[in-house]
Amino acid sequence: MGSTRKFFVRKHEWSEIKDRILGAYLRPYLAKICRTGKAVRIADCFAGKGRFDDGKDGSPIIVRQAIDEQLQHTPGASIQGVFIENKYVEDLRRNLPEDEHVHILEGDYEERMDHFIATYDARNKNLFLYVDPYGIKSLRMAHFKAVAAMPFYTAEVLINFNAHGFLREGCRLMKIAVLDGEPLQEEYEPDVNSPDNLDAIAGGDYWRPIVKTYYKTHDFHAAEDALVVNYTRELRQVFKHVIQFPIKVKLTHIARYRMIYGTNHEDGLLLMADNMNKRWCEFRDKVRPQGVLFEMDFPEMQACVTDVDVEKCILDSLDERKTLNALLVCLVDTFGVCFSTSELKDRMKKLEKDNKLGVVRLPAKNESGKAYRGWDHTGRGGYQVFVERSAQWQQNLL
Repeated sequence: MGSTRKFFVRKHEWSEIKDRILGAYLRPYLAKICRTGKAVRIADCFAGKGRFDDGKDGSPIIVRQAIDEQLQHTPGASIQGVFIENKYVEDLRRNLPEDEHVHILEGDYEERMDHFIATYDARNKNLFLYVDPYGIKSLRMAHFKAVAAMPFYTAEVLINFNAHGFLREGCRLMKIAVLDGEPLQEEYEPDVNSPDNLDAIAGGDYWRPIVKTYYKTHDFHAAEDALVVNYTRELRQVFKHVIQFPIKVKLTHIARYRMIYGTNHEDGLLLMADNMNKRWCEFRDKVRPQGVLFEMDFPEMQACVTDVDVEKCILDSLDERKTLNALLVCLVDTFGVCFSTSELKDRMKKLEKDNKLGVVRLPAKNESGKAYRGWDHTGRGGYQVFVERSAQWQQNLL
């Protein structure tokens, strides 16, 4: 995991997916966050060369393009991309010239983060932290906790978490043997030197019983899934909303990486959920085999969700009238990126048609007297949508 010699030779499909998630989110993020009138800092913490040897753009170029596009709409906005790199910093400087909107920091990520946390004036600033390390040793839950505690106006993180690599290290450090043919047998370069360091990365020692269970069951998919569930649970102690996306080569394969997003803001959550859901649908449709299992339609291994499950969750969530936006947030917190917001609204429309869901729009009519009938949850439509259980709805007690 520690070697990067071949990483930048060509851009692999999994890197393409990661960068599509990043680029597709940054554009609406910047458009919205710049309306606050406050400074925006996008930190790419493992920037690399900026461009792959095959000529394809890396994350620094993608960040720069998003900044430039936003500056065309808000020329005076204070937007800066900060790029941390040590090994390939000279390549990065050739591929990404510095100016008032691009600042390259040479050095070690962990040292830079410690300095940033100790000295940076975060008041009334917005931060988007992109953490995409080559291995896992640099990830520290304490860093994310410290950033979240700083007085930023908003702070969000997008983390590339190599759960597969974490489990390999866990088995090695706990001296647990693995079966021939398991994903754990792949060659890698160890980059964590003690179980305590794995505790610091994970934010706890919950990974230890997961590794021990793997030793008994030899179910690596279940171990990887359990690790991610627990890791996202820990990150929810830092950020109110956390969702994750598995990056795979094939549907049936173990996830190569997990892209994990944390935020305290509902708008960011819904934007990223739609973004990740779209990336999953693109991947699934591209690689779907004949006779695919139903579970493979969903990005999370434990997810096998029916329309009945979604409709029940919608109605169970409406113990009182809610805004459509608040209900969508509740559903994304429950189902992750299994559904887009449009798909969730389609379920609500069916419930309304079946007289199980009541919908109220305020104001009810536009200036010309025409009734609002849309399902816009962003507030840009000029009205706000409220949803509640209808008077005819009865709970299924069976």
